[in-house]
Amino acid sequence: MSSSVKVLNTITETNSQAILNGIDSLLVSGHHTDSFTLGSGNSQISTTYNVNDYKSTTIMVQTTTDAGLSFQAQWSNDQTTWYFDYSTSVFSTTNPDGSTTQYTGTYTQSNNYGKFLRIEYYNPNASSTDIDAIINFLH
Repeated sequence: MSSSVKVLNTITETNSQAILNGIDSLLVSGHHTDSFTLGSGNSQISTTYNVNDYKSTTIMVQTTTDAGLSFQAQWSNDQTTWYFDYSTSVFSTTNPDGSTTQYTGTYTQSNNYGKFLRIEYYNPNASSTDIDAIINFLH
């Protein structure tokens, strides 16, 4: 008996990276970071994120100063009408040995409320503050 094998496609270095990228896009969530300085008494709206292909969202915001910072998740299906979901303030968090304090706030939504998300940050403090944000979108 003899058998034959038909080669459907050969993997080359070029298309193997495309395959890996395709698999990553199915398995890995979206991840964004924001770092900026927000002036005293000012608010700022983030980039608008298309979250239509994701199921849930997690936002973590931190500052190194006690600025009384707050932020709010805002949802839309058309980028015209925005619905305000949740506002939170950034609170003091100290690491276990007590040597470092950060000011952190988190937001998690297990079922996204719209196709688009943006974040509004507000600094009521008398001075500017540096903000770092991590935004994750999960399939």
